[in-house]
Order: sequence, then C-alpha cells, then structure tokens
Amino acid sequence: MNNNLDDLKKLILEKFDIIEKKLDLIIENESKNEKKISEIKVDCQKMGDHIDFIEDTYNVLQTPLNYVKRQVERIIGSSSKDLKVLPIKDKENDKEL
Repeated sequence: MNNNLDDLKKLILEKFDIIEKKLDLIIENESKNEKKISEIKVDCQKMGDHIDFIEDTYNVLQTPLNYVKRQVERIIGSSSKDLKVLPIKDKENDKEL
C-alpha cells in the first residue's frame, strides 16, 4: 500500500512537471505574440496614416485633374467618365460624412 502511494506521488509530480513546462512555454509564446501584435499595430497605424494622406491628396487634386482631363478630351475629341469621388470620412469616428 505504501509502495502504491509512493508510485502515485511520483506520477503526480511527473504530471505537475509536465504541466509546469507546458505553462512556461505558453507564457513565453504569449509574450512573443504580444510583441508581434504591438509591432503589427504600429505598422497598421502607419498604413492607415498613409491611406488617409493619399485620400486627402486625391480629394484636393480631384477637381483640377478632372478639369485638365476634360480640356484635353475636348481638344482630342473623346470623352470618358470623371474621376471617382471619394467619400469624406470623419477620421475621429472612422465614419463617412
């Protein structure tokens, strides 16, 4: 009976060691993933800022570009659709106005 208890204690300790090692791996991977997520967030913010810049630039240049396009088309005798109008967004709430 005492031998069975010792075997059971050994088995329990082995299982706890295995669980502890797995938990350590999980914690280590979690910290690596948090670092990757923070890097991705920075990159996404940069891309979002770039997209906002391009949209703002396009909205400013859209009317003059359409004017020039129509003048050239009038001279060469062809026509096509004007440049697409982009919706203006409220950057703070990320909603279209």
